[in-house]
Amino acid sequence: KILGCTLARTALPAEAKATGIFSSFNRVLVNDSTKLALPKKLASYFPGSCNQTRKQNAMISLQATVDLVSETLIDFTINPYTYNDQRAAPDILEIISAGDLIIRDLGYFVPRVFRAIIDKLAYFLSRYHYGTDLFDANGKKINLLAILKKTPALDQWVYLGKEAKIPVRLVAIPIPEKTANERRRKLLKNKKRDRRLNPGKEQLGLCGWIIIISNVPDTIWTMQDVSNAYGIRWRIEIIFKAWKSHFNFTQFTDGSREYVQILLYVRLIFIVLFQVTFVRFDKWIQQL
Repeated sequence: KILGCTLARTALPAEAKATGIFSSFNRVLVNDSTKLALPKKLASYFPGSCNQTRKQNAMISLQATVDLVSETLIDFTINPYTYNDQRAAPDILEIISAGDLIIRDLGYFVPRVFRAIIDKLAYFLSRYHYGTDLFDANGKKINLLAILKKTPALDQWVYLGKEAKIPVRLVAIPIPEKTANERRRKLLKNKKRDRRLNPGKEQLGLCGWIIIISNVPDTIWTMQDVSNAYGIRWRIEIIFKAWKSHFNFTQFTDGSREYVQILLYVRLIFIVLFQVTFVRFDKWIQQL
């Protein structure tokens, strides 16, 4: 936790506002998580998933938040494997300020957190979670698939959640049929693994669109800007892959719990120092 707070102080101040679609925001915070496997003998301290023989593995979850404006790592926490993204969703409220934009994936979809972000005068961008009720201005429940069948694309304000009734901008853009079919194939494959996952015609039909919710008004973003901005979320996936590939983040010696924790923190500190130095050097090169 101390290391995570230190990041906020070591982060470089942005010398200039981000240009393009992010020019209206103070910070653009992309938040995501990744799982790390540890030596199996530590399963009692860091319980993870079970293998085919029902023997428990040792795993942890690493939550990271990157600011795309200053190009710095703002915050990260090391959590138990069981501390999933939905449980971690409210944690972002501790570090956001007015004018920030938060971009996260479906795992963090919690309506009350969206409400809290709005109350903090900040912005969010997320994919719509199927099954969450939508209502029009008159309080009537929306049949999203029926609407999308009548229009090539959709961009309108609706109310999210049966209880919360949170005002959100819903943007739906059709995707290539090949991509839509791949989504449907994955849903049906999940059904074979778990019979409780039983996608109906409506859910399979909505696979033909990318559906995004936000509170960024159309005076700031066009419908296409919404889609383009959400695509930037994949940058943090690249960061995680770089950590695992170039910083030995997945390699741990078979030591004690304390040794593994120290090794993990040392690597995280090295990444922070490397990033700060690299960004400063890159800015210096650009000024030459």
